[in-house]
Amino acid sequence: MVQKVPLEKVVAIRKHLLNRVDSLITDPHSGQYEEYLEHLGKGHRRLVEDYFKIIYLIEGRTIYIMDFFDTRQAPENMKG
Repeated sequence: MVQKVPLEKVVAIRKHLLNRVDSLITDPHSGQYEEYLEHLGKGHRRLVEDYFKIIYLIEGRTIYIMDFFDTRQAPENMKG
C-alpha cells in the first residue's frame, strides 16, 4: 500500500537529507562502507539519517550521491 505524504513533510525530509549530505564536504570519509554493495567493488559508503541511507561514492575529490535508500525496505533491494 502506498502512503500519501503531505508536500510540506516531503520538503522537510528533503532539506534534512541534503543538509546531511553537505556534511560530506568537510568529512567525506565519515560514512561507513555499505556491505550490501561490496560485491560491486566500488567502495560505496553510507550515512544513516532517520530511516534513510544516503549511499555515496568518493572518486578523487568528487563525491557522488548514488541513492537515498529507505531502510524500511528489505536491504536486498539495494543490490539492484
